[in-house]
Amino acid sequence: EGTGGCRLRILKLFRNRLGDGFCEQLARFVAEQQEAVDEMHLSHNAIQQRGMVALLVALATHRFGAYPRQSTAGPCPCWVRMEHNEVADMDSLLASLAEYPVGLRVCFAPRNKKGHSCTS
Repeated sequence: EGTGGCRLRILKLFRNRLGDGFCEQLARFVAEQQEAVDEMHLSHNAIQQRGMVALLVALATHRFGAYPRQSTAGPCPCWVRMEHNEVADMDSLLASLAEYPVGLRVCFAPRNKKGHSCTS
């Protein structure tokens, strides 16, 4: 709550032509907020590698250790939707971010309610 007593829980900015500069600003905001953001909907924008890396690194290396958020049911990941952006070679990018020192953990969940879950 180091952001004036407010906490950002859900951010829905899909289909807004947002780019890397926006993601870098959002990453700085996320890094300063003591509590975890629950969901970020950033699909269908113009985000490229630089912006995606800035945001995902801010989540993975959060200085207050807010991610994953701890709930009564256990760890709860931040749900980030970033499909339909301009990120090239997503698999290699995510693999690089999974390595030390970032240590990003990623889960791809299907749209339907059957099958794999990121929280189980």
